[in-house]
Amino acid sequence: MESPAKPTPAVNKAKRKSAAPAASKISFSAKTVKRLKDALPLIKRDAKILAARGEAEADTRLLVVDVMTALGWDKTVDLTGEARVRGDAMDYLLKVDGVGVAALEVKSSSVPLKEKHLRQVEKYAADSGFEWMILTNGHHWQLYHLTFNRPLVIDLISEIDLFDDLKKTPAILESLLIFSKESFSKKFVAAKWRARIATAPEQLRTVLLSKEVVNAFRKELRKKSGQLLPLDETVRVLREWLKV
Repeated sequence: MESPAKPTPAVNKAKRKSAAPAASKISFSAKTVKRLKDALPLIKRDAKILAARGEAEADTRLLVVDVMTALGWDKTVDLTGEARVRGDAMDYLLKVDGVGVAALEVKSSSVPLKEKHLRQVEKYAADSGFEWMILTNGHHWQLYHLTFNRPLVIDLISEIDLFDDLKKTPAILESLLIFSKESFSKKFVAAKWRARIATAPEQLRTVLLSKEVVNAFRKELRKKSGQLLPLDETVRVLREWLKV
């Protein structure tokens, strides 16, 4: 099956705020892993049936509730359907210990996720003050972080398509676990975001073009070639090589 088009958030130049403290190590409990692993075959089967039939969004929501339950969310306590927000309603509000933490938007299983869908869940999250938002059509799942800067900054934290036959079960489990309740309650999701920020292209460019790294590069280059390039020329060469 051809992979659905993926919404690609516009790149913002706004400086990110520092990430909140999070768990330094991501290690899910055996109970969480087993619950999801046991439910995954049925979830994948139902997702394929819904997509093949072109079922309506309401039917996809039933599947999404099954997935969230497998991920440890209690459908009667942690999920609030049609939660009101500024005269509108998000599909689901996710709560941890009774406190809202994320907006969840569901689209029909036969509809590829698009930029306009991302903007929709972004609005719900921004209006509610949530830094986390999930977008899904039942088989394609995306987790985003929203930073309240001007302009807002959106980071794609995790993404998985259950129809990706190239991914083995362990890889699918690893990608889905970050959507679990345990991930939010233990701040694993925040750790994932911190790691994403640390390795973001703009962050890597800043490090690679820092004075310390450039000087170390010049010294190593002199050892290899016998030539010591001027600092500005070294920066130019690095920028050209890095295409920045």
